Amino acid sequence: MVTDDMIQFGGRRAGGEVASLSAAQLDLNQRVIGCGIGVHRELGPGLAEALYEEAMAIELRRVGIGFVRQVEVPVRYRGEVIGTHRLDLLVDDSLIVELKAVEALALVHRAQVASYLKLTGKPVGLLMNFNAPVLSHAVERFVNMQAPRTRPSREPMANRTLHHIGKPDTPDHSHNPTD
Repeated sequence: MVTDDMIQFGGRRAGGEVASLSAAQLDLNQRVIGCGIGVHRELGPGLAEALYEEAMAIELRRVGIGFVRQVEVPVRYRGEVIGTHRLDLLVDDSLIVELKAVEALALVHRAQVASYLKLTGKPVGLLMNFNAPVLSHAVERFVNMQAPRTRPSREPMANRTLHHIGKPDTPDHSHNPTD
């Protein structure tokens, strides 16, 4: 179980740089956020989450970013599979994107992304709420501090919330993109 103390708000080092993200990871994050902003500009708020997921798939394909939809991730308890969860999008086999269309993001939505990172061992997750008036104000980034990563970046992060979570207890069980 992911606890509140595993999610840390903030995440900037001295000088404003983002802790633990490589330049490639930051670039992918920004490109995916850009796709979300494009979808939101075209469709606006107020639609069902499934419609935003479909539009994000179209936009990611359009810009040539690899992704898999509705990736099934097993949940284990003491080594036994007790069920599964589905990731909305797994982008480039490294970025989990959880889409929402809710009045406001709640702690349970943040815990969901943190749990997905813990279950998969993936390095980064984005939580995007398409029901917001301005999408760029409704994107939160989560960093799995124990996931393998490349050299930390020196690039500044855009004005978004950054959360850090602890080390996964289980090995990586996510599916790899095949395309």
